[in-house]
Amino acid sequence: MAQVTKEEAWRSLLHDEESTEGQALQNYGVKDTTEISKGSSSKEYCIKATEEGITRSLKAQVERRRKVWRSLWICLCCACKGLTAAMIGPAFLDLQLITNTNVQQASALFTAFSAGNMAGSLLVGLLYGLFNPSLLMIGGMLMMAVTSAVTPFCSLFAFMVVVCFLTAVFGTSFGATSTANAVKTWGAGMALETALQAMNCAYAVGAVAAPLIVEPFLAPKIQTVTFNASNFSVLDPRIQLAGFSASSDSFLDPSMVKAGTNRYFYSNETSSEPSVPDTRIHFAFSITAALSFLASIPLLVDIITTRLAARNDVEGSARDQTLAEKEHRASRNDDHNGRPNLPRAAYLGTLLWVCVFNAVFLGVEMTFPYYLPTFVVLQLGWSKSRGALVTSAFWLAFAGSRFACVFLVRIFRPAQILVSCFSLMVPSFVAFLLASLWQLDWLVWLSSVTAGVATSAVIPSGYSWVNDELMPVTGRVTSVVILAANVGPLLNPMVLGRMMENSGPICLAYALAGEATLCALIFLLLLLFSRTYLRTNYGRFHNDDVTQPLLSVPETVQKG
Repeated sequence: MAQVTKEEAWRSLLHDEESTEGQALQNYGVKDTTEISKGSSSKEYCIKATEEGITRSLKAQVERRRKVWRSLWICLCCACKGLTAAMIGPAFLDLQLITNTNVQQASALFTAFSAGNMAGSLLVGLLYGLFNPSLLMIGGMLMMAVTSAVTPFCSLFAFMVVVCFLTAVFGTSFGATSTANAVKTWGAGMALETALQAMNCAYAVGAVAAPLIVEPFLAPKIQTVTFNASNFSVLDPRIQLAGFSASSDSFLDPSMVKAGTNRYFYSNETSSEPSVPDTRIHFAFSITAALSFLASIPLLVDIITTRLAARNDVEGSARDQTLAEKEHRASRNDDHNGRPNLPRAAYLGTLLWVCVFNAVFLGVEMTFPYYLPTFVVLQLGWSKSRGALVTSAFWLAFAGSRFACVFLVRIFRPAQILVSCFSLMVPSFVAFLLASLWQLDWLVWLSSVTAGVATSAVIPSGYSWVNDELMPVTGRVTSVVILAANVGPLLNPMVLGRMMENSGPICLAYALAGEATLCALIFLLLLLFSRTYLRTNYGRFHNDDVTQPLLSVPETVQKG
């Protein structure tokens, strides 16, 4: 019988389906014959390699389980972030009571949130390379809980504006670093998309819960107490005002006629006085802050245990770092894969219109749920509880639609999803305007729900569509678009607050219908531009061929 080499024997076992060792080696991915150590028989090496494969598989399972748990803790924190961000809308009228401001003045709170989002993005960009990203993530979450708890105790309006600004800064710090952490954890591919969609869905779920938590603690709607003075008597005003050092007689109304020793009657006229109730909104903010703090504890523990485990596995850490560097280089080389170089004027012009599109849309998406509870109370005469519930219905539709998009993106292209969104969004806001004019409560509910469905997928699908048909969405492009997109929520409250205060709350419905229509028109223009000018002159941006995976698997060794 001819003597076979150790490599031939190992290869024979590897491709022998009836061999237990061969099946084990295949199951655990041992394929490289150059790993055979000298001085050991093929049988011994197969056993050794199988044991090493099992060990590597167990480590991989533990690592994957750790990644899943880390993603779950981040999703829990994202839900608390959505809860914090969405509370200002239902609590808007009560925050006005606390600060003694009108709609126009209190709209500065929304402006402060938008400015804080922009400042937070810039701050994270500056600090990301200087501090540990995990420290920025957990620190942002904890500080957001602190500022959220302080918000309703700021009776000084300027102080409340500053606190809202800081809340947005810390929330953005957590959001940006958590996204970067997801990319670092899952790399590229479907796992990353699933993780990001889960984070966005968790944010929306938190926003759904915000009005439900706020509603029990809202102050009752301000009522005007009207009384007929012909049958209404009061104590002597001089007795009532005895606490004042000034002359009490200066407060007497000439219409009051003395009827007795210490009692006065009004001379047959009607008077109205507003009854200003007390608010208990600080309980809702305290609950949200406590939930945010509790949600950050598992994430903090996971970060600490991961760092301790990394010290005991220097080799694994170095291997992960090498893999991350390879993926980073591959992603940088893939930024312009299959893409022609656009002229500078066309590139900058396209980027400008993409920024305008995002600014207009984000102004609509953030303004509607923020002002909706206030609008239905002032314009339609609803109670604050109903206003909170209709806002919760909007966020529920938003969350459900975003969850559905996790599966729809596998079937439809981004452009198709965007066309569907705008085909529903424009009629929704037009219907909301008509419902407000005609006092149709059922149509307000319906249009609010459909608006939540329509706006949920525009941002994530928009980035994919821009990357597919307009320009490569690099890190620099993303930063520019995010900063420009926050201009819409920054300017909208200042303009709409003044309009609602001077011309009535109905201005909100008109403005949202107009902005939604404008956003749809900009999208159609960009779509025509990409399908006509760009495709005609520069061809398709992406090859339809299947590309090689990032880390290709070595070819199977054939039997000689």
